Amino acid sequence: MPVFLLPGQTIHFAIMATEDGADRHVPPRGTGARLSGVRTLGRTAARQRVSVPDYPNSPWVVDATGIRDDETPEDPDSPGERIRLQRMDVYLEAAKSDDHARRLAGLRCIRFLFTASGRVPIWLIIESDLHSSLISHIQPGADEPLLFETVWIAAQLTKTRSRANLQALLSNDIIGELARVLDLFVSPRVTEQSLRCLSRLARVNLEIRDEILANETVIPVLQRISVSAGPPSMFGSLASAICSLLQGSPAPNVDAVIEPLMPVVATLFKSEDVHAINSLLFALAYLAESNPRSLEPMKELALTSQITAALDGSLAERLLQSEFSSGEYSPSERAETEMLLLVPALRTVVGMASAGEDFIQELIDANAILPLRDLIDHDRRDVRVLATRALANLAQGTQDHIQALLDADFADLTRSRLEREGHTTVKKNIAIFYARICCEGTPEQISTIVSRGGLRSMWHVAGLVGIEATTDIVVTATEAALMTLEGALARQALIDIQETDVFEILDRQGISDRYFERITEAMFFCESRAA
Repeated sequence: MPVFLLPGQTIHFAIMATEDGADRHVPPRGTGARLSGVRTLGRTAARQRVSVPDYPNSPWVVDATGIRDDETPEDPDSPGERIRLQRMDVYLEAAKSDDHARRLAGLRCIRFLFTASGRVPIWLIIESDLHSSLISHIQPGADEPLLFETVWIAAQLTKTRSRANLQALLSNDIIGELARVLDLFVSPRVTEQSLRCLSRLARVNLEIRDEILANETVIPVLQRISVSAGPPSMFGSLASAICSLLQGSPAPNVDAVIEPLMPVVATLFKSEDVHAINSLLFALAYLAESNPRSLEPMKELALTSQITAALDGSLAERLLQSEFSSGEYSPSERAETEMLLLVPALRTVVGMASAGEDFIQELIDANAILPLRDLIDHDRRDVRVLATRALANLAQGTQDHIQALLDADFADLTRSRLEREGHTTVKKNIAIFYARICCEGTPEQISTIVSRGGLRSMWHVAGLVGIEATTDIVVTATEAALMTLEGALARQALIDIQETDVFEILDRQGISDRYFERITEAMFFCESRAA
C-alpha cells in the first residue's frame, strides 16, 4: 500500500508495505541515501502517490514545518488547521497501533513535531487519550527504541500549562510508571528522559513533588543511578531532578529525603558538567533558604568545601580545564562559568550563616569567608548584595566568629566599599554588619568598628534607607557602643552622633519618641566616660 501525502508536506522519512507484507522505510536526510520519486508537494496539490525505495531500518517521520507548541485549538475550519489536525490524526492512530513497527513510526512522527520549529497540538494528544496508551507502555518488557520514544513524548507532555492536561497525566500514574522505568535502567538515554520528566513534574507544585518523593522506589533508584555508568547528560538530568525535588518551602523531610540524597549530591559534585554542578548548588541554596537546618547532613560529607571552591573560582577552573583540554578559553567563557556557580553558592552561604553558630563555624573552618573579601567588590550588583548579606548574617555568631571576620580585614574592606557603593541594599547590609558587631562584640571589637567610622556609616544608611527595621538595630548598636566606649573613642562616638544629625533622622521617620530617651541616656553615660 503506497503512502499518501497531504498538501504542503515534505517527506523526510516514509513507510510502505511491500508485497511480502514487511514494512520498508526511507532513511533520513544526511545519511547518504538518496530518495527516489519523492518531492515537495505544492499547496494546490491533491493526493499524490509516492514510490518509496527499499531501506529497511529507518523510521517514518514527516516534516511539519510551521507547527509550534500549542495547547489550544485554532479555528478548525481554517485550511491550515484542518491539514494540521489531519496530520496529527494519522500520527496518533499509528502511535496507538498494536503493530510494533507502526506504533514506533507514529511515535517518531510526533517526536519530530516537538523537535521541529512549529506548533504541536498538545491538547489533541491528551484528547486522543494517547497519554494513557503511552503510560501503559512504560513497563518492563518494552524494547528500548519504543520505550525511549514513549518516555521522550511523555516528558514533553509534562510541559503543559493546562491543569486539566496535567491532571490527565497524573491520573494515569505517570509517576509510578516512570519510577519503574528508572528502576529498570534500560539505557542511559531512556533514564535521562525519565529523569527529565520527573524533574518537570516536581517543579509544577509542592503536591506533585511530595507525591514523587512518597514513591518508595524513587530515592533508592536515584542513588543507584548516581553510581552507574552513563554519559554526562544523564548525570546532568539526575542533578536537575534532585534540584527540583529539593526546592520549595517547606523543605522535604530531612530523614526520609534529604539525608539519603546528600551522598548522591556529593557524588555528582565530581561531575565535569557545569550545568550539573549549577543544579546541585541551587539544590543546596533552596534548602538553605527554606530550612537551613536541613543542611545538617552535608557537614559529614564535606560539601562546604565545594561551596568554598565555587566562591573562590577553583571549581570553575576545574570545569573549564576539563571542557577545554588545551587550557585556552576566553575571559567571557570563564566569567559565564563562574557566574553559574557563584550566585547559588552565595545564596547557600547566606542561608547557612542564618542557621546558627555551628553553621557559621562550619563556613569559617572551610575558609568560605575568605572569598567574600573580593566578592563585596564584585562588578555585578547582585553578587555584592549577596556577599554583604552573607557578611551581615555571619556577624550574628559568637565573639570568636566576629573576631575571625575582623581578622580577615572586613572592617576596612566594607568601609572602602561604602565610600564607592551606590546601591542602597548593599549599604544597608554593611550597616547591619557593623550594627551586629556593636551589639554582640567585645569592647575591642566595638572599638574597631567605631574607629573605622562605623557609627557614622550606620546612621548615614539609616537616614538614607528610612526603613524602621534597619533603624531599630542601628539604635540598639549605637546604644551598646556608647555604653561600652571610653576615652578618645567615646569622644569620637559622640562627635559622630552629633555630626550625623541622629535626632533629625529619627524625627524624619516619625519614631524619635520611641528612641530619644534611650540614645540620650547612652550619650550622657558616654560623656562621663569620655572625660
